[in-house]
Amino acid sequence: MKPGKYNKKQLIIILILVAIISTILFWYIFNNNKEKYEITMSLQDKFLITEKLVNTFPDYTYDVEIFDYLDKGKKSILKIRNVENVPKEKISNLYSSDNINCYLYMRYIIYKEKSSDCFKSLDIIKFENLDADEYGYLVPIAKEMALRNWGFAHYVSEFLIKSNDAEAIGMIKRYAEGNFNSKEIAYNRNSGFSTKEMQEYFNSLLAKYNINK
Repeated sequence: MKPGKYNKKQLIIILILVAIISTILFWYIFNNNKEKYEITMSLQDKFLITEKLVNTFPDYTYDVEIFDYLDKGKKSILKIRNVENVPKEKISNLYSSDNINCYLYMRYIIYKEKSSDCFKSLDIIKFENLDADEYGYLVPIAKEMALRNWGFAHYVSEFLIKSNDAEAIGMIKRYAEGNFNSKEIAYNRNSGFSTKEMQEYFNSLLAKYNINK
């Protein structure tokens, strides 16, 4: 064999070694590219958020996981795969009462009844399929979302109607008349929905369930 040249067997070995080294480097980079945040809310509920980079092409995407701190350690309460735009505001307060605490993260609520040991999570999109009797304790949270975020209102309003909650139905009737207060308009200035569009939506909802204004 001439100097500087490799035979076929040697070339295959070199390619295999390069592939193994590349795989190890890839595994190391992605398994060590994880950020962790501990967040203590104003109500003293404490969470751990991990954001793990899982893809860099064509877009950066992350796997996000949220843990609830318990007396005996921590428990995973929410996993979201392939998140493209991780929000800067990690978790925000949504609703609190003597019975339940609730926070908002992206399109998920994180909530805990005072009688429960651990927080739970729920995709807001799934509200429209919830049994209103079984999940009646979420009605106050759904009302808060309907007035704060008109995008979310499209997912929670039918749940509110099915709950037969007088205050919620009264709110929906008011919206169907185009009567939005300044606070609701301010909350939804950047929601992507106009008051006219929301009025039309709530009118169609009342018609669907044969509810008179």
